Amino acid sequence: MTSSTRPAFGPPRPPAPPRTVYDETSRGIRQGPLQISSMATLSNLVGYLENPSPGTDGSFLICIAGGSGVFISEALYNSIPAAQRPDLNTGDAGKIVNTLMDGSIVALGSTLLPFVLTAASGDKIRLVLYSFVVPNFRMAYGYRLQVTS
Repeated sequence: MTSSTRPAFGPPRPPAPPRTVYDETSRGIRQGPLQISSMATLSNLVGYLENPSPGTDGSFLICIAGGSGVFISEALYNSIPAAQRPDLNTGDAGKIVNTLMDGSIVALGSTLLPFVLTAASGDKIRLVLYSFVVPNFRMAYGYRLQVTS
């Protein structure tokens, strides 16, 4: 072999999928009051959708702030191609998300959102978070995944 991704003969191997470091798919979901207790609107991280739309790199901004819950914009959710888009759990539709900046926002539902982060070393890691989909989610730039503690 000449490298870890290119065999001596034949086409190059596809890169290995990112290692999943956290997945809420099989975890019990504890729901308290949903809230964003921060006025933060600037991103802390850049994430990448696992299945982006063709012609994009799938990047989106992440804002880690105070509160309770994980929230994504309806625009980010709808940007995932329909064939790969995770199901929307409409059983969570109508749940109220209290915010400092926008008052109350009504969730459209929830989903298990898979995405990838890239470490400074270049290593990629995959996370799957139970996320509430909300309309008209405000952020200074593009999409927002609000991860709160």
